[in-house]
Amino acid sequence: MIASSIGYDYMKTMNVVFRKIHIFFFKYMRNFTNNMVLKGIKKENGIQAWMSAQLMYITKKKIPMDAFDFLLQLNAENIHSELVKQDVLILTGRNDHIVPFRAHDMQIKALTNAKSVTGRVFTKEEQAHNHCQFGNLGLALDIMEKWIEKKS
Repeated sequence: MIASSIGYDYMKTMNVVFRKIHIFFFKYMRNFTNNMVLKGIKKENGIQAWMSAQLMYITKKKIPMDAFDFLLQLNAENIHSELVKQDVLILTGRNDHIVPFRAHDMQIKALTNAKSVTGRVFTKEEQAHNHCQFGNLGLALDIMEKWIEKKS
């Protein structure tokens, strides 16, 4: 199994203060949060607006908070990394602008029953440090190909 730019558990990648603020807004300020996100998307206001619009698109949700509710279900409890039994290659960009870098080690540690786990972190010097290794997809594909050949 090969996974690139994994989002192991977004809430656990935040510091505790930031996590509590998010939970408060998700729980008690849903309408306000929906309106703010939609305004940001309409104005194309930065990476957060793009990420929210992309999340709504991939989850097929019209309401931002519905998309965020889906995202919150992608967590350590629900993804069951311990059930993975095959060889695993985790590819991570050191400066991924979407998935926090701490998710890399969290995911690797959670794969407790995998046959083997290989983690590969891409750096700025390799020009593959972004989300899904954009900037040097050729290098990422080479790493994948060599890993597959080694495991075959």
